[in-house]
Amino acid sequence: MSHYDTLEVSPHASPEVIRAAYKSLMQRFHPDKHPGNSAVAQKAGLITRAYDTLADPIKRSAYDQSLSAAGQAEAAAPHSVRSRPPDSTRSGRSLSQAAPAHNRAVGLFWGIVTVIVVAGGVSLWLLKSNTARKNLAALSLQSSAKRGVSSAAPAMDQTPKIFRLGTSLQVLVGASGNDPGRIYTLTIPALDVQIGSTDADEFARTLGQQREMLKTRLNERLALAQPDELLKTSGQQYLQKLMVDALVEITGTDTAQRLESPPASPQANEIASARYGVIGVVMPDGFTLK
Repeated sequence: MSHYDTLEVSPHASPEVIRAAYKSLMQRFHPDKHPGNSAVAQKAGLITRAYDTLADPIKRSAYDQSLSAAGQAEAAAPHSVRSRPPDSTRSGRSLSQAAPAHNRAVGLFWGIVTVIVVAGGVSLWLLKSNTARKNLAALSLQSSAKRGVSSAAPAMDQTPKIFRLGTSLQVLVGASGNDPGRIYTLTIPALDVQIGSTDADEFARTLGQQREMLKTRLNERLALAQPDELLKTSGQQYLQKLMVDALVEITGTDTAQRLESPPASPQANEIASARYGVIGVVMPDGFTLK
């Protein structure tokens, strides 16, 4: 099993996806949550070793080269076996006849070494090229927004992916300044999470795997909401910001620019939508506080 399998991510996953997967898995397999369970402790160790390797660009590049080399060697192994003559034939050869076979074996060995080196170089070049393309795309969006020119990307790429986190979320909140002894029930009939377009499908899968944990952690944050703020006319904006900040921290993603409601401009919306992770929340049916 590779480090990518351990973290349950694709070999092409971005550093942000790897970091989110690591945090999510450690929430499930942290030894402190399973005292005395040696299997969980062993799993946590594998997760930590995998993350230490894949989180470091240099270590990850070397590891990817080793995986590529292993694949090349495995693919070349059947050819090497077929090139060997039967034992009965080799036993009858003279020492002078065995020399060409030895030379062919040496040539095959160096051929495999050459393939491994070239494959490693190509993998590193592809990794750097992919990172450069992402940086260039982000820079292009920012430059377009500053010039007031709309992006040439299709409209569908500018729309955030929507993930339904939960329905009928309820939590008790209290300690109101106007009525400190009263306890309110905060109800959110439906909650959708807006996801930036960068690695959106991968991030959505991670959210789906950790849905119950996310809801539990989010409810803990909602319990700290201020009823006085929720009762104001701007209560929905206050609640949305509280949930976005909580989900960004829980998932370990940092979005410097998030979707505004409504967005300040189409260009600002494009830039925010292209980012990675949680960029906003939507409550289709609003909320109630009773």
